Amino acid sequence: MTRTHKAALALVALLPVLGACSSAGAANSEGSDGAIKLMNITAVNSPLQNYPDVKAGAEAAVKSINAKGGLNGKKIELTFCNTNSDPNQALACARKAVSQKVAAVVGYTDTFSSQALPVFEKAKIPAIGLMPRGNAIELNSAAAYPFEGGSAGSSVAAAAGLKGEGAKVVVSVAADVPSAVANADLVKKGAEAAGLKFGGSVKIPTSGVSDFAPYARQIKAMGGDGVMFNATVGQIQGVMKATQAVGMKVHYAQHATAFGVNEAKKTGAPAEGLLLVSAYQAYSDTSSEGIKAFNADMDAAGSSDPGLKRPTAINAWLSVYAVKVLAEGQGGAPAIKGDISSASLSDAMTKAKNVDLMGLATWTPKGSGPAEMPRVAHASYRFLVIKAGAVAPTDIAPVDIVKELG
Repeated sequence: MTRTHKAALALVALLPVLGACSSAGAANSEGSDGAIKLMNITAVNSPLQNYPDVKAGAEAAVKSINAKGGLNGKKIELTFCNTNSDPNQALACARKAVSQKVAAVVGYTDTFSSQALPVFEKAKIPAIGLMPRGNAIELNSAAAYPFEGGSAGSSVAAAAGLKGEGAKVVVSVAADVPSAVANADLVKKGAEAAGLKFGGSVKIPTSGVSDFAPYARQIKAMGGDGVMFNATVGQIQGVMKATQAVGMKVHYAQHATAFGVNEAKKTGAPAEGLLLVSAYQAYSDTSSEGIKAFNADMDAAGSSDPGLKRPTAINAWLSVYAVKVLAEGQGGAPAIKGDISSASLSDAMTKAKNVDLMGLATWTPKGSGPAEMPRVAHASYRFLVIKAGAVAPTDIAPVDIVKELG
């Protein structure tokens, strides 16, 4: 893999204006005496990205923890900052985190992390549970503490799921933007690891396309019977409808962080059977105690809509619980005595290893991962499916992409 490709590992989540900052579980956004200050940063209701689920997940965890006494007897104050998928606003949110002296940014999910992470680095504010969206800095920055590899990881893992569905030849279908196109290399690597043939890559412009038949013909010419998307919802809809219209039998996969029940509803019948690649179980998987706890917190916070229960919400929810775990001491790190601050959290993360996050993820904050994602020491991906308009689990075995990448 070239250095250029490594610099653009994952797909920018291209999906369909609130006030920039607000607070949750707090008296005011500036923080009250003695409170533990956290910030959640993402894009909501912007044309490029829309992650109300990230905001909801973080808020649900804060409300639940505060209702049980907080951390070390102190309440958590969570400030929300909306980047609106704008680089200037992303920078403004990062500076807001510094000015408020937050202990951590939790569940950070945004296209323009390249603007924010250098600010966090300089201020030594950890981005706990950052969800990688498409910038190399997210998987390299000293301020980044992801639980998994984001869309880079799911691009590698996808072929194993498509193989489980019966595919023999995998094709990458990507929006024609650098981060998405670069993921084709990772799809190829995953196909080779799964023992499948990689047919090639299909690139689709992000605008001006109304006829997807030519792209269906490209997939057919490549012999593709398995497709991994790094694409917009509109592109996914167009390609699936076009291949189905000409009678092609194709297995499809997409990142679970960018496609859920709302997108399935908009897509309709063609979405049935779409494989979703995720680092977390489906919100509907009641066999998981962690998922049960997540649903309970979301429901209690008034966020019971399945559209708000995507993996990005689970990730944001877990990021707040990761602060709790560090404060209480786990993974070999002692409990934090005194203030829970950016300094004390950072110190705890230098000692913590193999931290169990609600049974949903294993986290070694300072662990070293493969060259493609050095900040990710653990990354196991599972396969979900759109079934009757809902997101459901499958019987396909999870794949450890840290091992796949060596």
